[in-house]
Amino acid sequence: MANMHTDPSFHRSLFLEQTFIDSPRFGHSNKFSHLFNDARRDDYLIGISTVALILACIFLCWLLFLLMLKCCGGKSRVGFLSGAQYDATTPTGDVNRRPTRGRVVFGLSAIGMITFTMLMVFLGLPGLENMSSDLSDGADLGADILRDGETATGAFVAGSRRILATRDVAVESLKLAFRTGKTIAPAAEIVDPLLLNSTATTNATNATESSPNHLNFAVQNKVRRVLDSLEAINETAQKEGSDLIDTLEAGEERFRTLSDSLDDVDLMTLQISMGVGLILLPFVLLLIMIAVASGVKNSCLQCFTFFLIPLFVALILFLLIMTALAAISGILNADFCHSGFDNTHDSTLLEILTQSGSDRDSFAFRSTTYVLRNCVPPTEPIAYPLDFMEAFETKIRVAVENVATLSEEIETLGVEKLSQDLKFDVASMQEELATFEERVAESIETVGYALADLGCERLREIYDIAIGEAICDYTGVLWTFFSFLAMTFFACLMLTFRAVLFPVSSHLPVVGSDELENSAKDKGEEDDSKDSEGTGTGAEPSADEFMDEPEGDEPEGSTNEDQGETERGEDGDPEPSPEYAVPVIVKGVGFDEDPDPSGTGIVVIPQPPGAEFDCIIWV
Repeated sequence: MANMHTDPSFHRSLFLEQTFIDSPRFGHSNKFSHLFNDARRDDYLIGISTVALILACIFLCWLLFLLMLKCCGGKSRVGFLSGAQYDATTPTGDVNRRPTRGRVVFGLSAIGMITFTMLMVFLGLPGLENMSSDLSDGADLGADILRDGETATGAFVAGSRRILATRDVAVESLKLAFRTGKTIAPAAEIVDPLLLNSTATTNATNATESSPNHLNFAVQNKVRRVLDSLEAINETAQKEGSDLIDTLEAGEERFRTLSDSLDDVDLMTLQISMGVGLILLPFVLLLIMIAVASGVKNSCLQCFTFFLIPLFVALILFLLIMTALAAISGILNADFCHSGFDNTHDSTLLEILTQSGSDRDSFAFRSTTYVLRNCVPPTEPIAYPLDFMEAFETKIRVAVENVATLSEEIETLGVEKLSQDLKFDVASMQEELATFEERVAESIETVGYALADLGCERLREIYDIAIGEAICDYTGVLWTFFSFLAMTFFACLMLTFRAVLFPVSSHLPVVGSDELENSAKDKGEEDDSKDSEGTGTGAEPSADEFMDEPEGDEPEGSTNEDQGETERGEDGDPEPSPEYAVPVIVKGVGFDEDPDPSGTGIVVIPQPPGAEFDCIIWV
């Protein structure tokens, strides 16, 4: 059995009480015993189910919101929340700022999910495993005790039957020997049966005193006490013993069934499989995010990512179900341990016995109640369940003492002489009384075994270990619930920022594309329109003209000298005019030299490694 006081995977019930027992029930019952009450069962189940459903609805609304953004929002409206790629819409130095933030959140969420999975694997599930092991061990030990008690009780019942049979023979012998009925008259009133036909009643006493049977008068009181004590040994103990055997058999069967059901649950395999499954998927997604952030571009990787995202959604749904089940388990655990009339599991079980309609006169009810009340009834007197054994033991001990006294008296009077006087084989009667004493000694021994095996203190010790400590004082339910809750939260957060699993896209025009040509054409027409309305000096050259003109030739009226110093920066490089700036992207070209070595007014902005384009040119 696990050392629950030193095992860190177990935690005090105080946390359960604060976390679960005070959870809102929205007007419904929080009494665990109502689960066994037909009239209140539905009310209790609705209360705990409502708590779990509200918790699940929070995450379901999150998932439905993401689905709505995916289907109805579109990239142009909600951006990365739709699951689309991040869009580099500005050619400035902070082009990767938003994707970087998303990657940080995604990475921290993946790490948090992996961390809480490990906490559940190494703290939560081992706690449940130890609790299950302790319950199984307690059930096995309880079944063994009940089996021993059943054996001892069976021996007690068999011994009581032999005692009753021997008692009947002894009573018959005594009655025949001393010519008496069931009730022996006082010695002064007893007259020898041979003198009953005498016509002179006045001579009865003299005849009695002179009769050889006058010796039996000295032992009549002892015989009467023996008969009374023997006849007091009735069949009540035998009947109670048979009922006890039936109860012990039923209890042993239940304990064995509980132990077998707990042994069938392989929590170690569940721990390994669940841990590997819950760690592997977020870890793979984290690696994909790192690869994409490093500039790795692979169509197979992207296809694999599209395949993993539905699996990750299924994992979130699984975590959601497990979180709800863990919440229900925690509430049931807390209610069982703290919802009784005195906030103890003992009172909870007493309420269950009362509300389940158990027969108060049955041995099971009386024995369970006696054990739950710590073997000392604090309020109302509860009969000791094994009192019939003690009463039977007392009766047979009294009978043995009376038989021993009678045997000593017979030995004193002389067996042969008494046999002659009584005209009865007193020696055989002595043997029958001796046999009765032997049977009584055997029965007393079996009673001792039964009382020892079924002792209340012993049963209470097993109950405290299997129920009090394993379920209430220490438990692994708390870590399991919080681990599933945290994993569900981090998984939903990862799904929200799933856009980081794809490369950052850009809608800037590329050299040679129709988009660029149309943009430049529109820009030129706009400039011509402005010039015609303004000074009328003519249109400024377009971006294509800049690209096509020979090096060194400057358009008339647009030389660098005519532009003035205000159009150049401090380092002498020309400043692009926002009015005429046209963003142009050149692919596959790297510029490490002066961005404007020829002074053409074309500024090259190199991009960081891993970007979609090598550089951006401003004209």
